[in-house]
Amino acid sequence: MAEPIFLHFIKPGLQTTVQDGGRPGFQAYGVPVSGALDPESARAANELVGNDPGGPVLEITLLGPEIRFEGAAQIALTGADLDARLDGAPAPRYATLRVREGQTLAFGKPVHGCRAYLAVGGTWMVRSWLHSASATPFATEALTPDSLLRKGSRLAIQPNAWVEPQAWPEELLPHWSGSPRIQVVPGPEFERFPPLAIAHFFGRPHRIAPQSNRMGYRFQDPLPGIPSPSLTEIISSGIVPGTIQITPSGHPILLLARLRGCEVARLRSCEVTKLRGSGNPVRRPAISGTPVRRNPQISCGTIRRSPDRRSPGLTNYDFSHAQSPVK
Repeated sequence: MAEPIFLHFIKPGLQTTVQDGGRPGFQAYGVPVSGALDPESARAANELVGNDPGGPVLEITLLGPEIRFEGAAQIALTGADLDARLDGAPAPRYATLRVREGQTLAFGKPVHGCRAYLAVGGTWMVRSWLHSASATPFATEALTPDSLLRKGSRLAIQPNAWVEPQAWPEELLPHWSGSPRIQVVPGPEFERFPPLAIAHFFGRPHRIAPQSNRMGYRFQDPLPGIPSPSLTEIISSGIVPGTIQITPSGHPILLLARLRGCEVARLRSCEVTKLRGSGNPVRRPAISGTPVRRNPQISCGTIRRSPDRRSPGLTNYDFSHAQSPVK
C-alpha cells in the first residue's frame, strides 16, 4: 500500500473547509444536512480523480489557500474560477491534473464565481460525524476537527491508483454572471404579503448583503410594508434549500439550510445551484426575481390573480398593470 500524502496549508484562505454529500436524514433531530453548497461541482471534481462522487472535497470560498503537496497526487478543480496556479502556472478547471511532490497550489483574485472545489484522488483520512466529514456549523472542534482548515493544518490522504486524465470541453465549463436572473415560484404564504411588498420583490434587483453565509443569502434592502398584520401569526412549516423567507424587519433570506419564518417564494433546484455558485457577499451581485409562470418587467403596483387552466389548483400572477412609485 502506498504511503499517505499530506496537504500542508501554508495559508488557509478566507474559508476553506472539507465538505461532502452531507448528513441527510437527521433534520428531525435538529442537524442540518450541510455538505457542499454546489454539489454538482463537488461531484464533478471527485469524478475527475476517480473518487466516490459524494466523497470529501475542499470547498474554497473567494480567497483560496496556499497548499504544498507532500507527495504526488491527482487533483481536479471545479466550480468558481479563483485564478488557481500550480507553482505559478495556471491550473485549468474541470481537468485531471498531476501534482508532483513539493509543488504548491495557490489562488489569486476571483475571476468569476464564489466557491471552488478541490478533489484529491484517494481516501481522505479525516474524522467524520453522522457518516459525513462535512464541517459542522456548531461544535466543529469536537465533531469534525479535521474539516476546518487553518494555517499549518496537514490533511492526510491515502492515494488511489491513478485514473486516465480527463478534461471537460471548454464550451461546457460553467460561468457565473454577477447579476443572474432567477426564477421563483410562489410559496405557501405568498398571498399573505402586502401587494406592494410582492411587487417590490419581483420588480427590483436585489443585492446580497455582507451578513450572508453558508446558511443563507440575506438581501440587502427590506421589502416595504413589513411587518404586516397578515403575517403576525404564521405556523412554522418544513422548508427546503431555495426557500426565500422574510425576516420581521422585511429582509428576504434565500435559505441554503434550515431556518424558520414566513415564506414568500421558492427557487427551483437548478436556480439554487446557480446562486450557490455565483453568490458573493463581498462583490454583492444583483439578483432579479421572475415568477416562473410569467416573465413581467415590473416595479410596484397591484396584482391580479387568475386560475391556471393548464395546472388545476395553480395560480398565475399578472403584473401587466403594475405602476412604479419608485423613480
